[in-house]
Amino acid sequence: RRLVITNYHVVQEHDDVLLYFPAFISGRLLTDREVYRKAIRKRMGIKGRVLARDKKRDLALIQLSRIPRGVKSLRLARVSSKGAERVHTIGNPGSSPKLWRYTARKVERVERARFLATGGPGSKFRMEVSARMVFTDTPSKKGESGGPLFNDKAELVGITQGFIPTSGTGLFVDISELWQFLVNSKVIKKNPMKTVD
Repeated sequence: RRLVITNYHVVQEHDDVLLYFPAFISGRLLTDREVYRKAIRKRMGIKGRVLARDKKRDLALIQLSRIPRGVKSLRLARVSSKGAERVHTIGNPGSSPKLWRYTARKVERVERARFLATGGPGSKFRMEVSARMVFTDTPSKKGESGGPLFNDKAELVGITQGFIPTSGTGLFVDISELWQFLVNSKVIKKNPMKTVD
């Protein structure tokens, strides 16, 4: 259905967005950041429309006008991660010289949390989040928000939200919140997960 999930704080109140996928030439992945910067400057991305947003869960749903050939979707896990489970992320932190950054992580715990999310030093952005979160042993980086947290089966188990600066803990919106968000947004009729707190 050409659907993409991200954070509310990534799209905020914008209704129309542009998304950029990896580019290839003769089957070779282009990793030069400047290729993508030029595409962004020329607004050459794929048009997307924000269909739904949930500020408390920090989630937003986008529908793309089209999907590039060969793009595969991630399956959504039907169970939450557990403590000590190995998980993985791919992100695009602006501070990294590499286009994408893979990080192996370990789940510390999964629990409901309520906190004030900010845009960092000097930012006026403030948002209260109240959701079931995955806490990991490694912090996420600025620019990785909205990216996938997946398990060893390549199933989506969370969405990158942020980190706790004082402890270096990574924060991810748990898959149970995503399923309920999809129900509330009328994308699906029933939440396939067992009830969580």
